[in-house]
Amino acid sequence: MILLLILTVLIGWAFYRLAHDYYRSEWGFALLGGGVFIAGHVVFSFITGIVLALTGNADVLLTSGGVILFTIVVFAIDFIACGILYFLLKKSWSKNPKNQKGNDIID
Repeated sequence: MILLLILTVLIGWAFYRLAHDYYRSEWGFALLGGGVFIAGHVVFSFITGIVLALTGNADVLLTSGGVILFTIVVFAIDFIACGILYFLLKKSWSKNPKNQKGNDIID
């Protein structure tokens, strides 16, 4: 649980820096990145639990090796989802840049 919290904060920080670099709403996109990470974790765990229960293979999660493997797979899926969102936002913002903050305009 602590690992999930630490990784969520680190992912939120990466999205915060991305939004700051492209002059977007920093906190909004930090929350979006962390939210995608946690939502991916919850949704994938729920779907996997249902599939394992329907197929009768729920005993896999009773062993420590099964739990470790399940945790590694869930975190991999979460990182993939966040990475896709990160690079889609970066690509979109680089094509459509926003003006810099401040009064840099020469009259």
